Amino acid sequence: MIINHILICLGFVITLLSSIAYEHHQIGPISWMVCNGIGLYLAYVPFTTSLFERLIATFNRPANVGFLTYLADSFGYLGTVGVMVYQSTHNHTIDWNIFLRDLGYFTGMVGTVLTLLSLCFFLYKERKNNQNPVTIMA
Repeated sequence: MIINHILICLGFVITLLSSIAYEHHQIGPISWMVCNGIGLYLAYVPFTTSLFERLIATFNRPANVGFLTYLADSFGYLGTVGVMVYQSTHNHTIDWNIFLRDLGYFTGMVGTVLTLLSLCFFLYKERKNNQNPVTIMA
């Protein structure tokens, strides 16, 4: 579970750093788009596969990963629809290059912070469970 969190965080950091590098003309637009794609994919895949599976195993509940993956995908599609609605209402007043760069900043920063908070939460819960072992009475 820790490795999954690290991979997800690494993906968000790649997205953030590539947007910063693009704004400061350290990388070109094609490299920026490739790095954004790699960063978001690296954040998405471990999240919707391994992390969900590990969460189910951690909480020892009878479930499968299908519903959680469907839920995550639906929010991704909702974001796409939101961008399309925004585009249709602000078509003449927006620079899409700046919009995508700012979205990379937002996604990178918020995703990194939330992933690190999630990791800290699970590490805290694990430490707390190890200090107070549960005894089963017959």
